Amino acid sequence: MQAPLLAQAREVVSRTVAGMGFDLVELERAPGGLLRVTLEVAADGPGSEPPRRVGIDDCERVSRQLGHVLPVEGVEFERLEVSSPGLDRPLRGARDFTRFAGELVKIELLAPRDGRKRFQGRLAGLAGAEPGSERVRLTLVASVPARKRGARGPVLVDGETIEFALAEVAKARLAPEWEFVAT
Repeated sequence: MQAPLLAQAREVVSRTVAGMGFDLVELERAPGGLLRVTLEVAADGPGSEPPRRVGIDDCERVSRQLGHVLPVEGVEFERLEVSSPGLDRPLRGARDFTRFAGELVKIELLAPRDGRKRFQGRLAGLAGAEPGSERVRLTLVASVPARKRGARGPVLVDGETIEFALAEVAKARLAPEWEFVAT
C-alpha cells in the first residue's frame, strides 16, 4: 500500500477503534490484499496498564465494524485480520517507551553501537520531551551475551544503563517474562 493510502487507512482505523475503546498498535498491508490490524484496550493514562486483554469477541466486533467502515471511507482490502499484539508486543513511538518503563524489552538499532545492534534490558524510561530528541534509557540484563567473540568496542556490563536516540531504534518489543511456580 502506498504511503498516502496507508496513512489514510491508519487514520480511519485509528479513529474507528478509538471510538470502540481500543488503541491501534499496528496496521500493515500484507500480500493477497490482507489488511492486518493489531489493537489493544485503550489505556487510562500515561504509565497505566490496559484494564484487560483483547479477546476474541473484541476482535470479531472490531472486524465487523471495520468491514463496514473501510469500504465507505474508500480503503481497499480483500481480507481483514484483527488481533491483539500478544505478549511480545511491539513498541512504537515515544508513548509506548514511556508507558512500558520498567518492563523487559528487546531492542534492535538501525546501526551498531559498541559493536552491537541488539540489546535486552529493563526499559528505564524516555529522556527528552521534545519530539525528535527523545532518548531511550535501557538497563542491560545478563540474559544476552556481552559481546560476540572477536567483537570490538567496550564490554557492556549487566546492570549498566545505556542511552540512545529513539530515532536510532529499528525494532523494539516487550520480552515476555515467565515465572514458574512449583505446585
